[in-house]
Amino acid sequence: FILSKKKCWSKFTTVLGRLYSSPLSVFFVIMFFFAEALLIRPDTFESYAVSLHGYLVGFLSFIFGFTFVASGNTFWETAKRWKWVYFSAALLLFLIRLIIYELQSPVLLKPVEMVFWIFTALGFAYKYLNHTSPALSYLRKAAYPVYILHMIFLYLASYFIMPSGLTGSIKFTLICVLTFAACFASYEVIRRIKPLRPLFGLSIN
Repeated sequence: FILSKKKCWSKFTTVLGRLYSSPLSVFFVIMFFFAEALLIRPDTFESYAVSLHGYLVGFLSFIFGFTFVASGNTFWETAKRWKWVYFSAALLLFLIRLIIYELQSPVLLKPVEMVFWIFTALGFAYKYLNHTSPALSYLRKAAYPVYILHMIFLYLASYFIMPSGLTGSIKFTLICVLTFAACFASYEVIRRIKPLRPLFGLSIN
């Protein structure tokens, strides 16, 4: 953020533009997440909560998200142009994980698949969601409040549902539905109460 206020910022964004103009930039991003998994060796890549692994993955995600935006349209155009290639790679890695490893693939394979899925999602989103609409406008304003609230409702739903005798798929579905519903119900309340709005990143008006 300090760098963005200095004269060298334009040089920095030029470098980012050159980097992300190539479809192979996905491997540059993969390298950092792979290195993190190689150094930390988490028991499972998905176990990120309250752990050094989770903090590092979150930090890397933030930094790369910042660089994607700082590159201007370059990253987004590359992701859009190569989205089907990224999707094919992500799907292939998923099928390997499913068929060969029965979803329990080596920890070092998961960050590679993860980054390909992220590039895929961003590429398709830039292609099909890069416009204005009432629905997108509503979801854009709801994004930060929902982000703040979702872990509270996720833990609450899990606390009551996980000990039950329901099957795993039903537990998963119920937790997702209840978390989603509680987050947006809370957002509907928050956006109507002016003193609460600034606490959740919303303007007072």
